[in-house]
Formats: sequence, C-alpha cells, structure tokens
Amino acid sequence: KPQFEAGRENVGKSGVVRDPAVHEEVLMRILGFAGQSGFTLRGVTYSPITGGEGNIEFLAYWERSDAAEPGAQSAVSADTKSLVAEAHRTFAKT
Repeated sequence: KPQFEAGRENVGKSGVVRDPAVHEEVLMRILGFAGQSGFTLRGVTYSPITGGEGNIEFLAYWERSDAAEPGAQSAVSADTKSLVAEAHRTFAKT
C-alpha cells in the first residue's frame, strides 16, 4: 500500500499514488529496508486488482536469511523500474 509510505506531498486525492517515480522510490526504500533487516526478496509483483480508490498495490515474497545475497539490490532496482512501468501500463487501460 504505497500511499502510506509515499508521504502526503506525493499522494493525490483520495490517497492515490499516480506518479510511477513515487512508486519506484517507495518500493526501493521498502525492499532495501527489508534486505538490511535480514530478509531476502524471492519475488515482487503488482496486485492484479487495485485498491478501492484505484491505487496500484504491490506484493512481495520474502525469506528470512542471515546474510544478504551479493548483487541482489542492483537486480531489484532494475526489476522495480520495469515492474512499476508494467503496472502503470496495465491499469492505464482500465
């Protein structure tokens, strides 16, 4: 639910995040925090349905680990950009 992490200045009317750059920034911040907290990201995607007001929501699958995987953060960064773009293209059609 990116609207809660984005900050009021980045959230539109009814609490909807519309800017892909805001989605990317929020995802990177959350994914980075979880990685630093001992979790390994196993997958991330967007929800096939939007929130009640049309907000795009993202889902992550984590596994608890003792050590970060080398190179994982840079791969997540590239994947996050394309994931957000795909989500916005998908929901722009509806």
